[in-house]
Amino acid sequence: MSYANLIMLGAVLPTYDSSKGKGKGDKKTNQKVINAEDPANKAAVDKIFELAD
Repeated sequence: MSYANLIMLGAVLPTYDSSKGKGKGDKKTNQKVINAEDPANKAAVDKIFELAD
């Protein structure tokens, strides 16, 4: 399996979603969970891509 195929496979694999603390983020790393499919979060998603440049 090629590297590109592994990247695409990782993009479609389901992730663990616990019902505890849903949407609160990871407390150890102090990260916030953002639902990128929600149009109300467009500004937050845009900010992520601006920081990546």
